[in-house]
Amino acid sequence: MAYNGRGGYYLNIHPQAHKRLQPPDVKKEDTPKAIILTTNTSGYNIDDVQVQLEDDEDLVLHFGPTASRKFKLPSDAYVDGIQASWENGTLTIAIPKKP
Repeated sequence: MAYNGRGGYYLNIHPQAHKRLQPPDVKKEDTPKAIILTTNTSGYNIDDVQVQLEDDEDLVLHFGPTASRKFKLPSDAYVDGIQASWENGTLTIAIPKKP
């Protein structure tokens, strides 16, 4: 139990309660040459965010142990060319399309 500073006490049952439980919104842009996914990952450490490819069909973004977003890849996605970058709290994933 911990004192809440307002005359009461609370039980902290989530030791990482400062972290988001819901995954952040992801902006999807479809261009002629690629699909670009962008998300603001403020509040997460780089170690909390993982990009995973499942069966060359789905791209899964994991935000910590409990939150994730899943995207079905189009049939013309070139999975060997997927690139991800992290800059100033923004994660950008480029999924090129086959010619």
